[in-house]
Amino acid sequence: MHLAARNGRKEIVESLMKGGSRFTAVDVLDKDGWSALHCATWGGHLEVVKVILKSLQFSAVDLVDKEERTALHLAAMKGHRKVVDMILGSSRFIAVNAQDTEGWTALHLAAGNGHKSVVEIILQSPRFTAADAENEVVPNALCLAAGNGHAEVATLILQSTRLSPEEVGRKAETAKNWASVNGHQSTADAIDAVIESNKSHQR
Repeated sequence: MHLAARNGRKEIVESLMKGGSRFTAVDVLDKDGWSALHCATWGGHLEVVKVILKSLQFSAVDLVDKEERTALHLAAMKGHRKVVDMILGSSRFIAVNAQDTEGWTALHLAAGNGHKSVVEIILQSPRFTAADAENEVVPNALCLAAGNGHAEVATLILQSTRLSPEEVGRKAETAKNWASVNGHQSTADAIDAVIESNKSHQR
């Protein structure tokens, strides 16, 4: 089933899911700790993801791989916006705020890779509450986006309605430093514009 899920073969996945007692390896993990859901999300196969999430035979929805990454982590890292949206919208998927072995959340992976539309979906989800999650590498996803030169993603996070004006100012300064230190002056300038706009609104 892993191969079918990885290659987007919806009809095969559906057939195996309906196989009953004839096919019992629905939740089996491969050598990397991937379930069929991991495989489908990595490839961005929306219809296969839908089939798997709807099947009550599949109980490995929240299982993590050897790097402790959920299917949501993989979809966010690859920039599969519709898949991320579907997973976040599934009541069966609980591990929305999970961090992998390095402390990355789905937001970190989307922000660090510059996937603006995915970052937007994650931030809009009331289920996601780990926007400020830290690890040993960066203070938060905002700084990761800034440090990697993703100006639009950094400003999107800063302009999120979850932040108070005071928080925007404080976090923007830190993110600006991350952008500058890593040689992304245009990103630092974009963040500086947010800082100035924030100051004008506070007057």
